[in-house]
This record gives sequence, structure tokens and C-alpha cells, in this order.
Amino acid sequence: MGTTILSFEDRVVIETLHHEKHSLQYIADYLGFSKTTIFNEVHRLAGEYHAVKAQTDHELIKIPSVKPKCSSEIYVA
Repeated sequence: MGTTILSFEDRVVIETLHHEKHSLQYIADYLGFSKTTIFNEVHRLAGEYHAVKAQTDHELIKIPSVKPKCSSEIYVA
């Protein structure tokens, strides 16, 4: 399962086209994302879609990826 990261600019385009009543498929084709990505983005927040609200929500919930450190040392008792 791939990860798709939408920029704020992408979200503004989604908001604009969605408010103009364009289909999710049209928006997906226009931006170069899958229809599922656009569907999930539009429906992940309750109520009407707003780019600023979606971006703020994204920034609040994103988790920094921290890779665990591996030690090559082996301790023998």
C-alpha cells in the first residue's frame, strides 16, 4: 500500500474543483492521483471540505518517522 502525500496546493485545487461540482475522477485525473485518494481526502473531515482545515488537520496528526536505532554490539554474560 503506497502513501500519497497531498500538498497544500493540491488541497486548494481539490477544494476549488469540488465546490465547482467536478467529479472525483475529474479531480483525480487533473492532479494525477487515484480517485480513491481524492475520495479519502474529501471525506476524511466532517462537513464541507476546506483546504486550510484539511492541511491543519494533516499537520496535527502527522507522526514524524523515527527509525529505531540498531546496535551492532552483542553483550555476552
